Amino acid sequence: MTILVNTEWLERHLEDADLRIVEISSTADDTAYREGHVPGAAWFYWKDICWHPTDRQFTTPAALAERLGAIGVGPRATIVLYGDPVQYGTYAFWSFTMGGHANLRLLDGSRTKWLKEGRPLAKDISEFSAVDHPPG
Repeated sequence: MTILVNTEWLERHLEDADLRIVEISSTADDTAYREGHVPGAAWFYWKDICWHPTDRQFTTPAALAERLGAIGVGPRATIVLYGDPVQYGTYAFWSFTMGGHANLRLLDGSRTKWLKEGRPLAKDISEFSAVDHPPG
């Protein structure tokens, strides 16, 4: 299994039905995401997806499953994570692994490389149908 995927691979797979792209931001402000993101990407502030809402610890598998299910991620879906900046994608990869989602990929070079290469951007906010995502 290849964990690190490059921008070429991701661009070729943007339309894959079983793929969900997730941008993890270092700030709670989604302005950069709204100005242009990888097409089809969902957006999360890193603390909202990776941490427990009140305790200083990782989110629980049940809470992660609920959050992922809300953006249409089932337990077998492939998630490609990228950060803004890069380290937030890798942090989320660690957190999602600890939360029990098994099919994860990490975008090599993250948002920075995607933008530098002039790859397609979307400004629309993707809408997702919720699915059941049992924890672990």
